[in-house]
Amino acid sequence: MRVKHNLIICLLGASAGASAAEWGYVLPESGLLPNAGTVSVWSDMTERHGKDSTLGIQQYDVTIPLCDPRRTHVGGWYFNAALDMEMTALHASGTLQLRRDELYNLNLPLTFLKPLQNGRSLSLTLMPGVSTDFASGWNGVALAGAANYRLYKSESLSYSIGVAVMPQRLYYGVAPFFSAEWKPTQNWTVSLKGYKLEALYKFSERFSAGPVLMGRGNSWAVHTERGNQLFTVRSLVAGVTGEYDFSAPGGVKRVITATVGSTLATTAELNRLDSGKHTTESHHYHPGVYVSVGVDCRF
Repeated sequence: MRVKHNLIICLLGASAGASAAEWGYVLPESGLLPNAGTVSVWSDMTERHGKDSTLGIQQYDVTIPLCDPRRTHVGGWYFNAALDMEMTALHASGTLQLRRDELYNLNLPLTFLKPLQNGRSLSLTLMPGVSTDFASGWNGVALAGAANYRLYKSESLSYSIGVAVMPQRLYYGVAPFFSAEWKPTQNWTVSLKGYKLEALYKFSERFSAGPVLMGRGNSWAVHTERGNQLFTVRSLVAGVTGEYDFSAPGGVKRVITATVGSTLATTAELNRLDSGKHTTESHHYHPGVYVSVGVDCRF
C-alpha cells in the first residue's frame, strides 16, 4: 500500500475552522481528471545461481482525485478520496512462468486527517483494492488500512509513527512504519517516507536533486498451474532522483520527477494463499537499470 505523504502536507496547509457539526464535499477544480502519473522501467535482469532466465518490468501509475482535500471535511476532520490505478507488464523468460504477463492494481484510499495542537496530526486511511491478473477470481480483492500520528513538527524537523494493517498481504497482518523529514541546512532536505530514503539539494527555486535508496514492488493474486497464488516482486533501488517545479505563480503545484539508478537486488516469489503465504517458488536476479519519470499536479 502506497501512503500519500504529500496529502498530509497539503491538508495541514489548509485553514482549519470547521466545527464538529459541519461537513462539506467539494470536487477538484479540474474535475475528475488524472492529477499524477508515473512510468517506471526495470531493464531485463538475469537470474542468479546460474539459472537461464530473465525478468524485466514496466509499470504505469495514474491517480484520479475524487475530491478537493483542502475543502472537503467532516466536522474537524479533513477528507480525501482518490483512485490509484497501476498496470504492470512483465517480460519474463526461463523458469518464471505466469499465465498472464499483465498485472493490475486498483486502489481506493479514503483518508481522514485531524490537525492537532503544536503541529501534530492524526491520519486514518482505509483502502479497499484489487491486485490481480484477472484470472484468479476474487482472490485479488483485499482491504488495507493505516494510522499515522505526526509527533513533532518544526521548521527543520518533523517525524511521525504509524502502523499498516494488511491481513491478506503482510505475513503477520500488521507492520509499523516511521517517517521523518529533516532540513540540516537551507538547501538540503533529508526525508524517510515509507520505503524511500532521499536527500535532495535545492539548486534553485524550481530544481532539486540528490541520492535516493528505495524499495519498489507489489503483489498480485495470480492463477498458475498450482492454482491461485500470491505473486510478489521486491526490488531495492539506489540512484539519483530529481524534481522540477513548473507551477505557475499562485497556481496548483506541478512537479516533474525523475529517477535513474540500479536495482541492487530483485526477488520474485510465488506464495500459497491458503497456508500463511508460504513460499512455493522463489527467483533472485542480478542488478539492472531502473528509470522512472512522473508528473504530480496534486494540491
